Order: sequence, then structure tokens, then C-alpha cells
Amino acid sequence: MNKLAQLKEILTHLNNPIFDNNEILGSLCLTKKNIEWLKKLEQCQIIGGTCEVESSIYEFEHLNEKFIGDIAIINIPLDEYKQKDCFFAKDINELVLFGDNCINPPTEFLLFEHEGKEWHFYPEEPLSNKIAHFLQISELLKLLEKFIDHKEPNKLIFLHSTRVIIPTKGYDPCILSSELDGFSILQKILAEDAHKEEKANILKETLAAFCTRLGDKNALEHLIQCFSEFTLRFEESYRSFVTNFSFNDVRREYEERNREYIAKLNSAFSEVANKLLTLPVTVFLAFSQMKILQGIKDPYKSLEALSQNIGLVVLGLFVFLYIREITTIQRSTLESIKVEFKDLMSRLQAEHPMGYERVKEIDVALGQRYTVLKRGLLFADISAFISLAISLALFISWM
Repeated sequence: MNKLAQLKEILTHLNNPIFDNNEILGSLCLTKKNIEWLKKLEQCQIIGGTCEVESSIYEFEHLNEKFIGDIAIINIPLDEYKQKDCFFAKDINELVLFGDNCINPPTEFLLFEHEGKEWHFYPEEPLSNKIAHFLQISELLKLLEKFIDHKEPNKLIFLHSTRVIIPTKGYDPCILSSELDGFSILQKILAEDAHKEEKANILKETLAAFCTRLGDKNALEHLIQCFSEFTLRFEESYRSFVTNFSFNDVRREYEERNREYIAKLNSAFSEVANKLLTLPVTVFLAFSQMKILQGIKDPYKSLEALSQNIGLVVLGLFVFLYIREITTIQRSTLESIKVEFKDLMSRLQAEHPMGYERVKEIDVALGQRYTVLKRGLLFADISAFISLAISLALFISWM
């Protein structure tokens, strides 16, 4: 049995134990068994070295059977019970206000509340709500301590848009009735490896919003009383940052893909545009090289002119079919590019519905370019057909 457990046991046997300065006094009816027990407690320095029996002071080693039935006043000095591994307090107020217990609570402590009517022995007994909240607040302070910019005695200092000071020594025990709703979420987010610097800035910014312009009010107490709102605002700010951060990567990817698609669309049309240069050449040849057969009297020259005219018509037909085939192929290419990009944008809209609205202009701009280029292919077809029609018209009219 450890020291605090033995202390609790002796206190539960004392009649009317009371605090007197820095010790506890209580009476105990002496029996043979009690005398032996008190001697062992004195040897282990659980209780003081003497007791009072009928106004006389006796050392425990002098107690014997003749004292059986007498009432002994036992004293318990409390100096030895202010250690981190062995702490005793008459109530939770003393526990909170002593030393740096707020941020570094004792690993074992015993509370003698309401004159011994309520005992709290940590960590062996089920925790009361107040003690659980006390320990949770200490965890919160340790968590915040990891993100401080400066530390002074009993103060955590954060420097962001303003200077925020969180005291770490003492607070009104009334706040122990407030549960730290959302603390596990805060712990989880801050424990994650991703975006450490950004999380620290968001935490400081949220603290600044909650803990400035408080006047003489304790910043820690205000934070605990508004903790649910604090964690909610921190979580929303962080989630918003993560969404923006993730979507920025997605946006860059989609912009790169958009440039690729534009290059493909331009390439598809430029190949047709280069071939369109043959059309004015074909028309020029039709006008300049086609002969009027009616004015040729020599049969040989007439046959030669007819062959030349037929060749020019065949050239016009070949150019028309060539350009028509190219535009057909390029329409298929444009259509596949459109389908691919539409699938990409549909996936973005499904995965990032809010983000899609921010890059919707990319989808619209590419669709407009697709429409213009498709119209350009139609123009190429019409131009090639007109070129062929001119050749045929000249051929027929000059027969």
C-alpha cells in the first residue's frame, strides 16, 4: 500500500479530522491493534511522531496496553504530501492553486473534500467530473504549450496578429463544471503531421479572436467557458484551409490539363488550316489554266485542252476529297477531346462540387473554343466544296 493509500486509511478511522494550519488533527480510540498500527504509520512517516493523550504528549513507541481505551489526538503534518507523486489537498481549490498543478498535475493525489465526506483518490478511483475536467484542462495547456512563441513563469505567450497570454497558475474552480466539448477533435487535428505550420497559425489566430480585449478577465477561464465555440471555429478554419489547399492542387492539375486540351484542339485545326492553302491554288489554276474549247478549231489542240480541263476538275475533286477526309478525322479528334475533358470536369464536379464553380470558366472557355474550331472545320468543308464547284462550273461553261 502506497503512502497516500495509507494516509486515506488513517483519515477514515479518525474521528472529526480537521485542518489546523499545515496539519490534520483527529482523535482515535486506542486499542491494542490500533497502537501497533499507529507505530507502523509513524515509522513510515505517514503520521507525526507523537500523539496527545489526556493533555499529555507521548511518542508512539511509549504507548502500551495501559493506554487501551484512551482517546489519542493524532496529528498528520502535510509538508510531505506536496510532491508530484504524492499530493494531498483538502479540496480541489487547493489542488488547482498549488504550484504548477494546472499544467503539470500530480501523478497521484488525494482530496479530502467536505470534511472527509467525499474522498477522491487519483488514479485508483473513478474520477469525479471536476477532477476529470481538471486533468483535461492540464492536457489542454500542455497541448497549447507546444505552439507557444514565448514562455514566462506561469504564462504561455502566443504572438500572431496580437499578443495572447494564457495563465497556467490557478483559475476559478467554477470552470471545472464546464466540459471541454470538442477537445478530442482539437487533439486529433493538432497531432496530425500534415500542415503543422499552418495549423499553428490557425490556432493562434483563433486564440487571438477569443482571448483579446478581456480586460482583467482570466484568458484561460474565458477560453474554457467558450471552448465548444473555440474548437468549432478552429476546426472550420482548418477544414476550410485544407479544402482550399487540396483544391489549389486540383485546380493546378486541371489548368495544366486544360492547356493540353487547348494545344490538342489548336493542333487539330492547324493541320486542316495548312491544307486550306491548296484551295486558292486550285481556284487560281481553274481560272488561269482551264481552256475555252469553243474557240479552238484544231482537233488536236481541242483534245489537249479538254484533257487539261478534265485534269483541273479531277485536281479540284481530289483536293475536295482530301480536305473532306482530313476534316472528318479532325472532327473525330475534337469530339474525343471534348468527351475526355467533359469526363474530367464531371469528376471534378462530383468530387469538389463547390470547387467546380471556381474553375467552371475553364470548362466554358474550352467548350467555346471547341465550338469555334468545329465551325472552322465546317468552313473548310464549304470552302473545298466551293472550290470544286467553281472548277466544275468553269469546265461545263467552257465546253
